[in-house]
Amino acid sequence: MAIAALSIFAASPLAAQTDPSGSWRTWHTAHFRVHAQEPNAALAERAALEAERAYALLARELVPARGTIDLTLYDNVDFSNGFTTVFPSSRIAIFVSPPAGDPILAPYDDWLRLVITHELTHAFHLDRTRGLWRVVQRVLGRAPGSFPNSYQPSWVAEGLATYYESRLTTSGRLRAGLHDQLLASAAAACRWPAPGDATLLSPRWPAGFGPYAWGSHFFQWESETRGDSVVPGFVERTSKNLWPVLFLTPGVSPAMQGAGGVGVDSAWRALRADWDLKARGASPGRVIARGLRVEPRPRVSPDGRLLAYVHGDGRADLRLVVREVASGNTIATRRVNADVTPWWRGDTLYVGQLEFTSPVEIRTALHRWRPGGPWERVIGSDRLARPFAGGSGPVMAVDVASRSRAVVELDGDGRRAVELPEAEAWGFLAGSPNGEWLAGARHARGQWDVVAWKRGSPGEVIAVTDDAALDDDPAWTTGGDLLFASERSGVPQILAYKMNTGALVQVTDEPTGARQPAPAPDGSLYYATILWDGWAVMHAEPAERPAPGPRPRPVLARDTITATEIRSTGYRPWPSLAPHFWIPLWHDVGTAGRFAGAATFGVDAIGRTSYFAELAIAPGNGRVEANVQLAHQRWKALGLQVGFTQTWDSLWARLVQLQNGDTLRVTFGQREQTATLAATARWRRWRSQVSARLGGELESDRFVIDQSPIPLRLSRDQFTHVGPVASLGAQYLSYPALAISPQNGIAVGALYRYRWEVDGPGWWSEVRGGGSGYLALPLPGFAHWVLAVRGAAGVRSGPSADGYDLGGASGDPFEIVPGYVAGPGRRIFPLRGYPAVSTGFTRAATTALELRVPLALVAKAIWKLPMGLDRVSLTAYGEAGGGWRAGEAADPFALRDVGGEVVVDAAIPQDIGFRVRVGAGVPLVSGLGVRSGKARWYLAFGTAF
Repeated sequence: MAIAALSIFAASPLAAQTDPSGSWRTWHTAHFRVHAQEPNAALAERAALEAERAYALLARELVPARGTIDLTLYDNVDFSNGFTTVFPSSRIAIFVSPPAGDPILAPYDDWLRLVITHELTHAFHLDRTRGLWRVVQRVLGRAPGSFPNSYQPSWVAEGLATYYESRLTTSGRLRAGLHDQLLASAAAACRWPAPGDATLLSPRWPAGFGPYAWGSHFFQWESETRGDSVVPGFVERTSKNLWPVLFLTPGVSPAMQGAGGVGVDSAWRALRADWDLKARGASPGRVIARGLRVEPRPRVSPDGRLLAYVHGDGRADLRLVVREVASGNTIATRRVNADVTPWWRGDTLYVGQLEFTSPVEIRTALHRWRPGGPWERVIGSDRLARPFAGGSGPVMAVDVASRSRAVVELDGDGRRAVELPEAEAWGFLAGSPNGEWLAGARHARGQWDVVAWKRGSPGEVIAVTDDAALDDDPAWTTGGDLLFASERSGVPQILAYKMNTGALVQVTDEPTGARQPAPAPDGSLYYATILWDGWAVMHAEPAERPAPGPRPRPVLARDTITATEIRSTGYRPWPSLAPHFWIPLWHDVGTAGRFAGAATFGVDAIGRTSYFAELAIAPGNGRVEANVQLAHQRWKALGLQVGFTQTWDSLWARLVQLQNGDTLRVTFGQREQTATLAATARWRRWRSQVSARLGGELESDRFVIDQSPIPLRLSRDQFTHVGPVASLGAQYLSYPALAISPQNGIAVGALYRYRWEVDGPGWWSEVRGGGSGYLALPLPGFAHWVLAVRGAAGVRSGPSADGYDLGGASGDPFEIVPGYVAGPGRRIFPLRGYPAVSTGFTRAATTALELRVPLALVAKAIWKLPMGLDRVSLTAYGEAGGGWRAGEAADPFALRDVGGEVVVDAAIPQDIGFRVRVGAGVPLVSGLGVRSGKARWYLAFGTAF
């Protein structure tokens, strides 16, 4: 689960996966507004009960979050997660699909209970504000940057939430084996991370898993060795610390010590020492593949000739790899998306994976692939996942739309329901080689167990396990034994259930755990484990030994709310949409005025409507600047945008010649007003997206005389233009986890604009287009080298057409807080060896060629500061461009430059990433006011293109 960044300049990536379309209602309780679409009314009422339960329990430990908390339930994606933000108000979003079959999140007694407890901990922790911070918030409201606990490394926030999810429920990840696997593998390889390196943003394995695993074990260690009161006391002390501002006074260790605990460094070493003692010897298995960042899900073909698994090393896209068992040679690969689950049926692989079905929906579906042949989507497999079969019988899969409660089989006539024992959800299932038996991981009574039954007789079920351990990944041997992964001993191991005797034995003894058994016909076993550098596929001979005993379920003396007052109404956006903060603004525009004002920002609880507004006044002359932007998305693929801006600018002083021949130095001011109304339609797939925007624009420029020795009057002081604008953009890109750039794809865009003068005969039009391409080069480094090319051209016509700007470095504006922006922003025709210059050219074109080279994967915190260094790369480039007027000969290569950049990906705090580029360009041809050969240095944010 992820926390949304508590700043306007770093929205959570999950926010882009919310779906505000459809009809929504709100269920009100004492402390929550629960929002859900009408078909999920029963789910919303249950969530309301669980939220009040978690609130009551957590309030015994931590100070509750202020105000009413918005809790929104989304059912638009077929995966599980949640995120929380306390800016601009406390809000929790939950993706309601249960994490069946997911070893990371599956340790739950009730999915809503666990995820709400986890996310509510974030709300309590991050909302807590004391001391000077509370004074700031009394003046500015819930302003971004005024929540001290949001500056802490993510292992604090995620560790705290994971600690309480385990403390306040009968499950949670502290009782699960995957985190134990991560810590055990790091200890065994002497790869224990430093405290500042266990962050969500870290690209180095275990990447986003790190803060949950190390953070939760840290807080558990403090609680067990120093008492339960240490953790609440720690939160109270960090809530008033000034260490985010006074960087030389780190605040995590003093706060923990002040609460009676042990400082971070000492506790971190003690935790490592505990796991060093648990570290065991080398694996008995042979490594087939390692350094994988996703579950490999190995599967052996029925004839034993081929091994298929999911390969994701972070350098390239996820791929489904098929290898010959005898030679180890790869015979076929296929690029895949995410949550990939393969299964052999004969010589064909059936594969479940995620895909965008609309810009706001991500759903599962099945595909079939005979290695080396075409990739085909299985008709009628929408929202089916985790395929399996028994012998030559029909392919079956879990129906995710049923919250994983139903299983269907597919044949030429469509899908039919499979008879099942009673269950709240099903994880992975498997059919026996003769097709007579089925086995599956069943969630019932708050625990995951493996059961087996004869096909067609679900009432005669064999309870293979019945305990609190997470049991999943069933697979049948050719001899009829049932294998599965069990966390009875902490880290998971593969157990075997002898169907003929009912005996249960352990068949692996992997030091860092074994999951996902894939038995081969020769009796050997493939499986997945976790090593210090990621997931690995292993091969070993089974070695039977006594199975560990069942794990008892913890009994916690915790209250459970079974009833609370709930009131249902229609959805009203204003309580969450209303302004909750303001940010002071000030800027100097020279003779045009010195402006002071305020900015604010808001978005409603379900993400349907958002706005940004700022207003500033120059007291010296009464001039006003304003900016209001409103976006509304009630539909899955269509959004509306409305905007108005008014700005003032001080133009260069000019010499004006009077009728009597005298010349005067006059300074002009310009007021520019722009109003827009547009609609944007979007289409989305996993690596592809298309957007089309159609709108209307009104632009009004008024000129005034700010400074003149004598009174003057302009013959005409206002020009107003209005007209349509249309744009189209499309891209097909890949961006693996370790990549330094988009790769293996293209992006294109085009724009048409026409404006006619409202109060005169003038008009102008513009046609502009551009494209970029990216090719990954498999050269040495932590990521692929990338060869990137970009081209852009534009034409403006008409008597009122202005010239294009040429030159300068292009990048993304870096908005520190609303109204304060650093960096040059995005330029249409950049040339980095030249300064940005406004020209009279109504035609322009530029091209660029870049070689992007990975230099270092750092993934380290900078001392104890709330910032980190992610990765460093180098860019060498060459550019050409030019401008000309209508009727002149085109010269798109009149200006040329070469140069290089050092590109640094960093984070401040440790989990809000940004890219900074420091470079120098050398013009090869004199122009735009500079001579050739003189290097020009620049600083920019984001990518060049």
